Amino acid sequence: RLYVLKMSEYLNNGGVFGFTVFGKENYKELKTILKSNMKYYSTEEIKDFCSGYKLRNISEEKNILNFENPVEVLRHIKNTGVNALSQAHWTKSDLNRFVDDYNLICDNNITLP
Repeated sequence: RLYVLKMSEYLNNGGVFGFTVFGKENYKELKTILKSNMKYYSTEEIKDFCSGYKLRNISEEKNILNFENPVEVLRHIKNTGVNALSQAHWTKSDLNRFVDDYNLICDNNITLP
């Protein structure tokens, strides 16, 4: 939130600042399973943050990725470089617990919004 507000200080008069962010449902399964405090904002919250600025466009797009199993979800996160979940190393029992919890939460419908 502060980053967006701070950027306005660096714009020339009449300058435009464009940005993208992950939406509120991003990683919702992972946040639940890992009891993570990752915070993503809704479109309405972003509008509120930017209320002092002229918004040219704000839109939301939801893409759901399907995976064969929970391990593929973790592999995708690792390979795309978006893993800011934890710096901890998992044991085999951590991985097994994650797979069991993910299957339970997702009812064996493995997706990643």
